[in-house]
Amino acid sequence: MAASFEHIAQALVTARLQASAIPTFPGTVPATLEDAYAIQRLAIALWPDRIAGWKVGRLSPDLAQRFGQDRFVGPVFQAAVRSADPGTTVDYASYAVDRRCSKRNICCLRAMMMMALSSWTMRPQA
Repeated sequence: MAASFEHIAQALVTARLQASAIPTFPGTVPATLEDAYAIQRLAIALWPDRIAGWKVGRLSPDLAQRFGQDRFVGPVFQAAVRSADPGTTVDYASYAVDRRCSKRNICCLRAMMMMALSSWTMRPQA
């Protein structure tokens, strides 16, 4: 299974580095969160940047029931971190992997960012 995980991690990293979509998941979808995090660890090792922090997302209700928890975590890499003085505007990239990506998750992340950075104004990059 490790070889398959390595293939998946490499395919995901390559697509992200090339800013290109992949039509389907590049292998067998992980059966457990532990498997998904194993793939994530492999992808992190391949990514050409250091981790600056972590973000928290919410699983869809069906996956939350299946895995017995409703949250997951992912890295925020240094290149994605922006600094600003209070009262300034910070542009940020806004994108989704595919149409099934929940807008609620994106809104939740934006709300958390706004609470954490309440003295900033944020707007999506054009």
